[in-house]
Amino acid sequence: MTAVSVPGPLEPATQAFINSLAGGKPIYTLSPEAARDVLAGAQKSVSVKQRPRAARTASSMSVPRGGRTSVFIARRMPKARCRW
Repeated sequence: MTAVSVPGPLEPATQAFINSLAGGKPIYTLSPEAARDVLAGAQKSVSVKQRPRAARTASSMSVPRGGRTSVFIARRMPKARCRW
């Protein structure tokens, strides 16, 4: 894989991530296990600051899906944005 040229400047952390991809194998050429390891490593390489549990909420609903079946949907998001 070669370095990608993007028009305009990138935020430094994004540019560092793009630069780290150079020389790596495309994920579609990896075995499923190796691809999972790559994605797990990418997720562990950054920390995400989450809101305290009290500031989050969950809502759920069942959506009809033709005939007699339905799909259960669970949605978790910050309380300030929950609309259902």
